[in-house]
Amino acid sequence: LSLYFLMKSKINEINNFFVVNKIDKILLSISGGVDSIVLLRILLEIKKINKKLNVSLFHTNYNFHNKSDDAQLLCKKISLKYDLKLHLLSTKINNGNFEHNARKVRYNEIINLFSAHNYDIALTAHNYDDQLETLIMKDVDNANWISRIGIRTIINHIYRPLLDTNKTEIYKYAKLYNLEWIEDQSNHDIKFKRNKTRFLVNNNRYNDSYFNRLKKIKRTSDIKYSNYLAKFRNIKNDFLVRKSKYFIELNLNFLDTFSSLETKLFLNYVISKTFEKITLKITDLHWKN
Repeated sequence: LSLYFLMKSKINEINNFFVVNKIDKILLSISGGVDSIVLLRILLEIKKINKKLNVSLFHTNYNFHNKSDDAQLLCKKISLKYDLKLHLLSTKINNGNFEHNARKVRYNEIINLFSAHNYDIALTAHNYDDQLETLIMKDVDNANWISRIGIRTIINHIYRPLLDTNKTEIYKYAKLYNLEWIEDQSNHDIKFKRNKTRFLVNNNRYNDSYFNRLKKIKRTSDIKYSNYLAKFRNIKNDFLVRKSKYFIELNLNFLDTFSSLETKLFLNYVISKTFEKITLKITDLHWKN
């Protein structure tokens, strides 16, 4: 019963977000795993009360594990069953950091679909467990403060409404409604950084005080980031020389007072506020240069 009311509350929360922000046309990144299948079920429930809502699906087949084709077939089956547009991308990641490169390919394609089909927002099904794993990995890497924010609920037209919902609740919801999903066996391969972190969490290798410390650092970073955004709103026009639909010209005096990280944040902010659905996709090495 509590799970029912929890998800009912989540349905209302997401729908309110759509209504307040005048969002009608959405793109759901769906893997075929339990998280995105549950999020799709929630969206289908929202469609019953929000007749304006138009949902499309995007699936990436990395051809990586023995269930890759099964996941793609499930997404096709779902799109036909509910009459949802499905964008498919088939690719192979042959070298380097698979997790990083797979994420890069996926998000680049989302940006391309945004431009081609004028979606209002894209949704991913990251959950609370994903967030905790990310915070641990950033701590192990001794990352900068902005990385300690972890996965953000909303950034660059990406909305992640399940970040406060844990994996146990997601599985319970999926089983309650007899949903069909594909388990990716590669998620158990601990040669991947996230999988190893998940393994350590599941085997109680971290205590509650450590988790609480990470959450406290995240809250501090959230506040710091919010303060920066407020500062950027106030000073943006001081450095904006001119702009058109194709470019912006800035006075570089802000470099005298900003650190390299602040410069990156400021440029991202100015560009995202000037050009809709545009974000800077630049490597850390290029930023440093």
